Amino acid sequence: MRINLVKIGNSRGLRLPKAVIESCGIETSVNLEIRGRELIIRPTESPRAHWEDALVKNPDVETWTEWESLSPSSDDEWTWPEDQKWPDTLLVSKSG
Repeated sequence: MRINLVKIGNSRGLRLPKAVIESCGIETSVNLEIRGRELIIRPTESPRAHWEDALVKNPDVETWTEWESLSPSSDDEWTWPEDQKWPDTLLVSKSG
């Protein structure tokens, strides 16, 4: 397919037909790759595109039980260390 370049300010752009965009799965952006004198245009993937596949392949996913054992439960009394307590008196700047 032959496509003419379109002038966009000081640059040039490609105007892709809707059918090409849809058939390639392009949504909002593309990745460009230059190989020699060829320009390869690919649709971008979501950063989390393959997470579901990875979870299916690895059913032994990390659980939070270890973390839960390290954090105080709502039943535990939590006391702040003395050096991190909020002062009993109001702190007011005297420098105006």
